[in-house]
Amino acid sequence: MAWSWQAGRKFASIEVNPEGGVARPAPAAPGNTFHVHLGSTGCTGNPVTGETVQCERPNRMDFSFPAFDAATQRIAVDLAALFAASRLNDDQGGAAGCMSGATDPECAPVFQAMQIDLASGEPIAAGERQTLFRAEAR
Repeated sequence: MAWSWQAGRKFASIEVNPEGGVARPAPAAPGNTFHVHLGSTGCTGNPVTGETVQCERPNRMDFSFPAFDAATQRIAVDLAALFAASRLNDDQGGAAGCMSGATDPECAPVFQAMQIDLASGEPIAAGERQTLFRAEAR
């Protein structure tokens, strides 16, 4: 997915509509959707003109499942675990929800669940404690 304002890519777009909507600080209007857009940030360069794009924070998670068997298991996305420490109805500022901003208050719990260091955009401990994905029986 293109992320034109960052001259980079979005790797995930998760959007939920919590019951009661999302309150935002003034002057922002309340909204219906809490957004999580995971993508590289702090990017420079223009690929259209042949420049290489460099990003300060890659914001890519890392994880693996030891002894994963695709014949008997599948990967599940656990949104409840991703949002366990988030307040979906109460946005404290920055972009609506979490748009991978290093200073956005809504990104801290989301990045912790994905095991991405919010300041550097690098994976934490190879994603060993990430809670977004889990292996489960088919």
